[in-house]
This record gives sequence, C-alpha cells and structure tokens, in this order.
Amino acid sequence: MKRLLLLVPIIIAAAVGLFLVNGRGDLKPSANSTSPVSENSELIIGSVDAPATIIAYEDFKCPSCNQFHQNAERQIRENYINKGKLKIIFRPYPVYGEDAGEGLYGAYCANDQGKFIAYHDELFDYMWNTFYKAGNFEAALETTLTNDLMLTTASKIGLDKQKFADCLAGETHNSKFEQALSQAASDEIQGTPSFIINNQKVVGPQPYSVFKTLIDIQLR
Repeated sequence: MKRLLLLVPIIIAAAVGLFLVNGRGDLKPSANSTSPVSENSELIIGSVDAPATIIAYEDFKCPSCNQFHQNAERQIRENYINKGKLKIIFRPYPVYGEDAGEGLYGAYCANDQGKFIAYHDELFDYMWNTFYKAGNFEAALETTLTNDLMLTTASKIGLDKQKFADCLAGETHNSKFEQALSQAASDEIQGTPSFIINNQKVVGPQPYSVFKTLIDIQLR
C-alpha cells in the first residue's frame, strides 16, 4: 500500500502493546514538542480554540489506546472537551501492521466529510467490542481493519461511501499522514498510546487523575 508505515518488528510491537495493556507507563519531559495547530492539517476532537491541548499519538488497533479510549478519554471529554476547555489533537502512529496505517489514513478521509470523531469512536469501539473486551489482544497482530470493514464503518456513520473509498485508495492526504509521523519522530515517540500535555510526555493508558492534573496546570 501507499501509506508510510513505521518499520517496527512485529515482536517488538507485541511486546510494547502487552507492556502498556498491563497499565504500566511513564512520564517524562518532552523538549521538542507541540508544533503549531492547523485546523486544516490536524485531526481534532473538540474546539480548535480550546485553551488546553493534548496531543495523542495512537493506533486504532492498539489495545492500550483502546483502554485509554474506554476509560480516561471518556472522562476527559465529559469534564473538559464538552465544556470547551480542551482539545485532543489525534496523530496517527501505526504500529500494528499495514492495515493499521490504512485505518489511520481513513481518519483523514472521514475528516473530509466532517465525521472524524464518529470514525475514531467507531473503530475503537469495534476493536473493543469484537476483540479486546473479551481479552483477545492477539487480534492486534492480525489483519482486522480490512477495506470492507472500513467501508462498512463509513456507511454506518453516514459518510458518502464512494467518496470515502476514493479517498482511501488515493494519495490526497499522504503529506498530512507523513507529517504526523515526522512530528512523532521529533517528539521521540516510541509506542502507543503516547501523549504530549503541556510539554510533558505521558506514555500508556494512565488513569484519568494523571491527565486531569496536567490539563488543570494548562488551564491555570
């Protein structure tokens, strides 16, 4: 496929994923982070004008990213994003195979039709309900985000299926996708999920309290 994927050996990817699923993580300063936000090039959950920002590097197939989505992210949305206080800048970081890259590229295609958030939530919830909720984390190493699945997702969330399919097969958003990967390298991202909050790097699906502390510092 045409997507620029991270060349991470599958054994390392599996090890990183299982490490984060167990809830262990890390916090460290990030000296190189927080490139300017452009509404045209970034995938954003929340208002672009929100005063606080989380940059999230994620993979829809990543079990630990899904753990974050099902837990801390829901509280973050309720308490901050829905009140206009915070935005999440979602940046693709494909670790779990070529289909992970295709699924992440599809986020830009969904964004073209104003449905990025619905697409984001639908893919995460699909992986959770189909595999991870029952403990089947090995599914992360299988080809699960097939073209048929993404087209079904497109129809389910109300996208123009043909426009989405044409975008997915094309190269319209290659530069945005590759820019996100370049930013990940600048931020020294090595696994998913990884977050940059107020120049602080947070690794793994940390509890809501960790995110709350760093968000509140931004809002002071």
